[in-house]
This record gives sequence, C-alpha cells and structure tokens, in this order.
Amino acid sequence: MCYATIKLLGNNESITLVQEILFTRFCKQLLSYSDIFVVSLILLFVFPLQLVSAQDIENQNENSVDDLTRILSADTVGEQTQIEIKTTFSMDTTYKDEMIDEIINNFSLTREDAETILQSETVETEFEEKFETMITSKQCISQITTDLVFIIDTNDKEKILDEIVTHSQLTNRQIKQVLEFEIDEIDLNVRVQSGKARIVAEYCDVKDRFVINSSDESEIISGIKSNTGLREYKIPLIWNFVTDVVIPEKKTVLEEQKEQALKYGEEMFSNAEQQMKKAESAQQLVTEGGELPPSLTSGGCLIATATYGTELAPQVQMLREIRDNSVLGTQSGAAFMSTFNSFYYSFSPAVADLERQNPMFREIVRVAITPMISTLAILNYVDIDSEYEMLGYGIGVIMLNAGMYLILPALVMFRLAKLKHTKPVT
Repeated sequence: MCYATIKLLGNNESITLVQEILFTRFCKQLLSYSDIFVVSLILLFVFPLQLVSAQDIENQNENSVDDLTRILSADTVGEQTQIEIKTTFSMDTTYKDEMIDEIINNFSLTREDAETILQSETVETEFEEKFETMITSKQCISQITTDLVFIIDTNDKEKILDEIVTHSQLTNRQIKQVLEFEIDEIDLNVRVQSGKARIVAEYCDVKDRFVINSSDESEIISGIKSNTGLREYKIPLIWNFVTDVVIPEKKTVLEEQKEQALKYGEEMFSNAEQQMKKAESAQQLVTEGGELPPSLTSGGCLIATATYGTELAPQVQMLREIRDNSVLGTQSGAAFMSTFNSFYYSFSPAVADLERQNPMFREIVRVAITPMISTLAILNYVDIDSEYEMLGYGIGVIMLNAGMYLILPALVMFRLAKLKHTKPVT
C-alpha cells in the first residue's frame, strides 16, 4: 500500500530505488504497531472533526432561525398599481412586543431596498387591498409573516417607490390591530368575578395578565384577541373559563319585585345587626386597650354606614368594592388596609354611635367625607393589576386627600390671617 502511494506521489523518475525501499520499510514498521495506536489516531483526528462538523451544522441551524425573506411586487393595470410587501422570518422567542419590534424593523424599506427587490409586471386581475400579520409558534420558535397589499392610482415607477417606502413604515398600533397569533402550547385561564374578567395567558416563558371590564363572553373574547392576538374562534376552544355569574331563571315582574323587596329587607336587617355587634365589640375592646381581631378589622365602613343610613347605600357599596376588588388584590394594598384598620376602628365605633344619636352631627360628617369618597371613586375606573399600579394610584389618592383636608385649609387660614394683619392704606 505504501509502495503504491509513493508511485502515485512521485510520478517523476527522480525518486531512486533506495528511497522506495526505505520508505516501504518505514510503512511496514508503522503498520506493525498495535491496534491501540490506530484507534488513538481515529479518536484524535476523526472524532474531533465530527464534533466540529456537528457544531457547524448547529450554528447554521441557529443562524437560519433569523433568516429574512422579502417579497416586493407591483402589478399594473392601466393607471392603477397593486403593490404587495411581504416579509417572513423566524425568532426564538414568544414575547409579542419583541416580535412586533422586529416586524417593524424588517418590514421597513428604504428607497434603495425597494428599487433593488421590486418586481413589476402588467397583469389582468382584480385588485383588492389587505393587511395581515400572522405568528405561528411551535416549541417556542415563532415564524412571523406580514403581508401588506395596497392600491395606488399611478403607474409611474418613481411614485410607486415613494409609496412603497411610505407604506412600509408600520407602527406598533397598526400591527396589533391585525395581529393573529397561533401557538402550540398555551394555558389560557379566564375567571369572571364581580363583572370583571381576569385573564392569565401562559406559554413558553411568557405570563401575560390583564383585566377586561365585562362579564359578557363575546366581549371577553374580543378583549383577549385585542391583548394577545389569538384568533377569536380558537379562544373558547383552549380557555379554562370559570365564572361566578349566575344566570337567573325568567320570572314575572311581580315575582322579581317581591324577591327584591324581601332580599333588601333581609340584607338591611342582617347588616344592621352585624354592624351593631361589631361596633359594640370594637368599642369595648378599644376601651379595654385590646387589639381588634381580623373579623372586626375586615368589616364594613362604620362611619359611612351610619352617615348614609344603610350598608346598601351606593356610597357604602362603592367603598366596599374598592376595598375588596382593588386594594386587597395586592400585597401593598392588603398591608395598608391592615395598618389603616387598626387606626380606623380605634375611633369609628364611637363616631358611628354619635351619628345615630345626633342627626346634626351626621350631616356634618356627610359633608366632611363627601370629598374623600369622590377621590376614592377614581379607583373604580382604573384597572389595578400590579403592585406598582396600586402604589401609584394609592399614593396619588392619599396626596389628593391631604391637599383637600390639610394643605387647602392651611392656605385659607394663612390667607385670612395675612388679610387680618394687613393695615389699610390711608
């Protein structure tokens, strides 16, 4: 085998016979070594090459994830031109905001790009406009396709290029309006409570939370579509839907009025009895110097109830909803309520009792708490889904009340005092 090799390599006649003999002996000696030497050579040279090749293939696959394909065409009929801009690429992420940013970057064209890839032809077809963005995610790898078709009343190439550049500058809002998102593995949980739908969408490493102010299924589906991009017809097929809304049976008007009257009377009596017991217990505990139990600190608004005469008053109901649905839904809100209740229930039973005994005092309290209730009503019109939002809105409401109850009266008193000490000019 070595001899043949030297014949092939040395095709000229300058190689001497002695050289051939020596080289042959060297080859025989080399081949006489143990199998271990041969195996070692294989492991040292062949196997690393295989690893390098495998790594190169893997790198190529990773690079292919970001491959971008652009299609730009202009079809002309008479004085009209239909232009289509289409991009397709992949990303190893399922974060919608990141994908939207990449859509904007890849879809945006310069005049040079447009002129380079533009394909023009004259066709006989019916023109129609469209704009769609489709994301298909499998195993957390997202394939994104954006297709825009629009019509302009010109066949001039320069004007066509200008329109292409203009229409390719997409915005975040434009994409969200048409975005359709399909993902192979997603957990979509919907819970409807107190007229609000709380949605949690989990897929890959994304956990998206948001609230929809409706208990109607069609409105909830539309809201999920707007927030996630999921196709509307697929949402009911994949969601875990839980609701506390009870659909009543159809009854006559008279039956409904009777039931409402009975329910109203029962609730008034029950709530009044409970609040009186809580007030008496709280007052006794405070007098004795003890701490209020959680059952008392998480009760109703004693002062507001005494002011408006019933727990069913709209103002009292609003305060309860704000506490239960907004404030207690976060850790910071719950901590604030715990501290506030310890202070509030130290004097509220006595104030509420005095209101029931003195109608004039009750009217004074009503006037005093009306601005505070108005400011707290702000929390009923915002969605609080995080600690940051709770802290932001909470601090804002507290500062607003401090301004009305402390700063404003102080300024008025200061102004009056200044006017009092100001001597008239003679």
